[in-house]
Amino acid sequence: MIAGFLVITGLTGSMLAFHEPLDRWLNPDLMLVQPPPRGKALPIEALIAHIEAALPEAEPRYLPLQEAATSSVRLRVVPRSGTDHAFPYDEAFFDQYSGALLGTRAADATPFDRRSVMGFMFRLHQSLALPSGWGTAILGGVSLLWLFDSLFGFTLTLPLRAGAARRKSWVSRWAVAWRIKRAAGPTRRVLDLHRAGGLWLWGMLVIFAWSSVLLSLSPVYYAAMRGVVRFDDPRAALLSKPHSAVSMMVDWQQAIAIGRRAMPGIARAHGFKIEREGEILRNRRTNSYAYYVRSTLDIRDDGAATGVLIDAATGAVIAPLLPRHPEAAGNAINRWLYGLHMAQVFGFPYRIFVATFGLTVAMLSITGILVWRRKRSARFRK
Repeated sequence: MIAGFLVITGLTGSMLAFHEPLDRWLNPDLMLVQPPPRGKALPIEALIAHIEAALPEAEPRYLPLQEAATSSVRLRVVPRSGTDHAFPYDEAFFDQYSGALLGTRAADATPFDRRSVMGFMFRLHQSLALPSGWGTAILGGVSLLWLFDSLFGFTLTLPLRAGAARRKSWVSRWAVAWRIKRAAGPTRRVLDLHRAGGLWLWGMLVIFAWSSVLLSLSPVYYAAMRGVVRFDDPRAALLSKPHSAVSMMVDWQQAIAIGRRAMPGIARAHGFKIEREGEILRNRRTNSYAYYVRSTLDIRDDGAATGVLIDAATGAVIAPLLPRHPEAAGNAINRWLYGLHMAQVFGFPYRIFVATFGLTVAMLSITGILVWRRKRSARFRK
């Protein structure tokens, strides 16, 4: 039952291991810029002014605070608060040196347009491209079944009965399951590919299945994990506010200034070093900002997940956001699971592995169907 879904997620996941490079290759006019000689990126205050002038009907959900020299500033945008105006795009790109608007796009609209093909692949991978959360819920259930199937499938490879090979050791009998017989016929070859492939990659299959539960069915993930480890995420304690109660008295520039003042003290208190600025996110639902830097606590290759939560009504610092916490091992577990699943750790070699792994998941699913059909046919013949 789950094999078809795993073929889809495996193939799309293989492509998404190189999501950003492929997107840049397809859309260089939006995502790449030419740095001027001895030029510097605009201060964030000036960039915000350019954004507001170019997109009066929209507002960004976050602002990157430092980009690579040849990268544009990529924004996810929503209709400006207090307006009902809809527009046919959800991403906008700006030149970080001039502040010019390079273009807009609907990031995941269709697989038949170079502008949105990678975004659509991500939506297909994440939610089967279905609306209203149905696809995410379905894939959450598939992830749980995949986890149980991986655990149960492992036990099926164990030589529990000696049979005719009772004189051989248990290890030597189990070793057969790890091999692909070279001179085997098609039927045996399919079985060996499925069984041996699953065994050699079993650890990663379990990790990807469980990280998929985290990403698609988080209530089940946290219900299981909170009995084992502690999590520290102040964002979870923030309550959603009705639209009438939202009071964003603190603007982008003020929130950035508050984050910049607060972060050095947080770094000293928690024993980490700040490497660079990351981004700032605005959440109107909880009336808050989250200011992020990259620090020595971060796990992902390029991510900036060390931050501070700021009250958008008062400007008060609510709490630090730490990707690794000495009293909350769950924070690091979450970051590792996310980084491993999204191919954002261990650099380029791991991306290649994840791309290959996605193809292997599709292969294991197809060979699993073939093995099941053969056994089913054999039972009917009897």
